[in-house]
Amino acid sequence: VLAARARVDAATAGRAAAKAAFYPDISLQAFAGYQSIGLDTLFDGGSGIWGFGPSVHLPLFDAQRLKAGYHGATAELDAAVASYNQTVVDAVRDVAEQLTLSQSQARQLEQSRQTLAASEAAYALAQRRYAAGLSSQIVVLNAESNVLDARRDVVSLQTGLAIARVSLLLTVGGTFEVPHSPTPGASDGAGASS
Repeated sequence: VLAARARVDAATAGRAAAKAAFYPDISLQAFAGYQSIGLDTLFDGGSGIWGFGPSVHLPLFDAQRLKAGYHGATAELDAAVASYNQTVVDAVRDVAEQLTLSQSQARQLEQSRQTLAASEAAYALAQRRYAAGLSSQIVVLNAESNVLDARRDVVSLQTGLAIARVSLLLTVGGTFEVPHSPTPGASDGAGASS
């Protein structure tokens, strides 16, 4: 987005320069120095020269070329603005998609945790029933298998949520740099002295 914005600024400056080319250019020029046919008379009093005068540039005969340049610069500005607008729309869409994905992953993770809790409760009940001789070991093994499946789902969703959050961070222009924390001894010493 920042690069697209910089291209818009450059195109705006280019159009301003093309517009400025329509104005007459008046400047003063001056020079001073020495001239001589031989080196032995270079620094004599009569070998010094100087001069000054105006320099005028009137864009009367270049009007068509200047108009074409201005129209070209305006077209470049329009293209840069369109590119900037598309870049902003794409960036907003990407952020919205990543936010939606993160929220969906968080809801699925919460539901999976509830399923895991229910599976663990069913497993504990199956173990108690087996210990009391009210059910077979197959029931306990099936309940344990359900718990393992639920744990795998929770871990998978936690991984997906972490990836979605990192993608969101990168989409909004964040980095992975972790701020350096003070060493534990330094913070303990600071706390003891205050």
